[in-house]
Amino acid sequence: MIAEVKVRWPEGVAVVKASGQRIPAQLRFTGTDADGMQQFEIADVSVVPGDQVHVAVLPPKTSIVFGPVDSRRPEEID
Repeated sequence: MIAEVKVRWPEGVAVVKASGQRIPAQLRFTGTDADGMQQFEIADVSVVPGDQVHVAVLPPKTSIVFGPVDSRRPEEID
């Protein structure tokens, strides 16, 4: 029997661009690490240097992980 994992989703996640534009963000569950920490990544908004990520509710033992940061300036991104 496989143990069921209850995923606790962060709430109210948004990326605030350097321009001040607030973009609601969707998350993708990426798994649970060896310490039982549930990990998510932002699935639909490109995060670049100067952006901020806001989270209204981050459940215990939950993290939002980031892959490689897009080093292009915002005006260089389509």
